[in-house]
Amino acid sequence: MCDWFDPAYKAGGPIRSCINFALQMQNEYDIFILTGNKDLNDTEPLKGIISDQWQTYRDNIRVYYNGGGMSQSFWKKIINEIQPDFIYLNSVFSRPYTIQPMIYCKLSGIGAKLIMSPRGMLRPSALQFKSTKKKLFLSMLKGLGIHRIIHF
Repeated sequence: MCDWFDPAYKAGGPIRSCINFALQMQNEYDIFILTGNKDLNDTEPLKGIISDQWQTYRDNIRVYYNGGGMSQSFWKKIINEIQPDFIYLNSVFSRPYTIQPMIYCKLSGIGAKLIMSPRGMLRPSALQFKSTKKKLFLSMLKGLGIHRIIHF
């Protein structure tokens, strides 16, 4: 899960790393990527995509460009549909693509392993920006026991 994916480009490196990760894993796993349908800071959907349905990106790689809300029923539908063994989270503080799926996985008790790529977001230098908000969030994760189901 990632906030942006090809053909988005404005977020730079995180998009490229998600593409490369998917391409490296495509011969071993069926890859399902859940992402937003807009580029960084854009208000219009990306050109050339279809929102809110799975699309084939490459062999064994399908992408869902989400254009709507992400309620608990949305997560239930997506998780039940793809039955993942692993859920790769490409961020720490993304509400739609990290926080909501982590909470859903914890509350629903699904067996998928959560793999998080913090991408430097847990470094002391990164935590000093919006530090109160980030510290509260990390404390909440620990309090709910979510940190026990995450693999780094």
